[in-house]
Amino acid sequence: MKHTQTKKETPLGYCPRVEEEQPTIEFETKEPTKYKKVKEVCEVKKGKNRISTSQWCTIQSLQKCPKILRKLWQLFRTLWKKEPFLKAGRRQKDASYQKKKIQKDISQFRTISLLSVEGKIYFSVLANRMTKYMVENSYIDTSMQKGGIAGFSGCVEHTSVLSQLIHEAKTGKKNLAVVWLDLANAYGSVPHKLIDMAMDHYHIPEHIRR
Repeated sequence: MKHTQTKKETPLGYCPRVEEEQPTIEFETKEPTKYKKVKEVCEVKKGKNRISTSQWCTIQSLQKCPKILRKLWQLFRTLWKKEPFLKAGRRQKDASYQKKKIQKDISQFRTISLLSVEGKIYFSVLANRMTKYMVENSYIDTSMQKGGIAGFSGCVEHTSVLSQLIHEAKTGKKNLAVVWLDLANAYGSVPHKLIDMAMDHYHIPEHIRR
């Protein structure tokens, strides 16, 4: 139950305070016709093959063998709208990963999901399109929300702002309260219907949401 959301199919209902926002730029749904886009995703992916369930395909092999990556890109173009491939790309295996070098009990491990390299590249292309769509339609206020958005340095800037506030509080001998919020079970505690409702609100195509 740790990694599930028990009420993921429960509708949240209509919220009258949420205003409709029509996009000025449509979501790009056609297959990835440009090899460059898939290559760019592969180049930024790092890490050893321990984070993958694939036996034959690794990030390193794709980076060093462009002919293999080009074949994979051709498969993406063919299978872009095929549901069976999407299901295969979503398959995962759970494994326990050590938090510390010395382990004495199970609480010192955390669960990670192992995904296929091919699936991660496939969905990274899709994620990049979604980010581009949200930013171009001004659905995201990049002056406030920057974490996880390509081209906007979120963590570094937020840390600098926090450091400045602490410095000013010390210099002026003022009170300062800093609150760090962390969800104990983010995947299970955030209603999945809220995610789906948000994507529907911003006019993400239905098959992309699915």
